[in-house]
Amino acid sequence: MAERGWRARADPVHLPRPRGAVHREVRPPLVEQAKRQLEEAYATLLAARKAGVTIALGHDSGPPGDAAIELVRMVEGGLSTAEALAAGTAGSAAALGLTDRGTLQVGKRADLLVVDGDPLGRHRVLNNRAAVRIVVKNGDLVLDRR
Repeated sequence: MAERGWRARADPVHLPRPRGAVHREVRPPLVEQAKRQLEEAYATLLAARKAGVTIALGHDSGPPGDAAIELVRMVEGGLSTAEALAAGTAGSAAALGLTDRGTLQVGKRADLLVVDGDPLGRHRVLNNRAAVRIVVKNGDLVLDRR
């Protein structure tokens, strides 16, 4: 479709026009819809936080197991990095009714991710697979890049 002028882009797309037609710029409707939906999602996220709703992390787009994308979106939407990390751990466990996990405490099940960097200072480090140094899943060391 790119040869006809339709591209998923934020900038105006110039469509081919018949002879004598007046030129006009249009934006593909899906781009505008996506922008509105993102704004609405961020507003909903902040309203939920203000109302005291337990926020959990998760999304239905992107590859399975890539929750760090949603964590970054939560921070971009107005949560602090600490709030987004809590949503991905304690909040998600609470939303699923799992009382035996979600926080690092003696006697609780835990997965652990150690990255080369400070996720509270640079939350995008969690999207960098090369920065992952240690992964512990269900108490078992499954990756060690020390």
